[in-house]
Amino acid sequence: MIKALVDELRFGSPRFAELWSSGAVGTHAESRKTIEHPTAGDVVVDCDVLTVPGSGQHVVAYTAATGSVAADRLEFVRATAGLALSVP
Repeated sequence: MIKALVDELRFGSPRFAELWSSGAVGTHAESRKTIEHPTAGDVVVDCDVLTVPGSGQHVVAYTAATGSVAADRLEFVRATAGLALSVP
């Protein structure tokens, strides 16, 4: 999802494209993670990490594809946050 956003920004802004290509805006790494949730079960998400050069700062985004099992499980967690659930 981050890749799609970056592609859109690069296409729409020559300045952004220039900065992104130069590396001045940081580096991007991606991976896939599995979050083990006690009531929703395993939630497989994409993990995008943007690193700000020389600062030690990272922006981390976890996303799930719309309509996926992971998205449904994340919605379940959001909708039930703070509710007492009994788990057999």
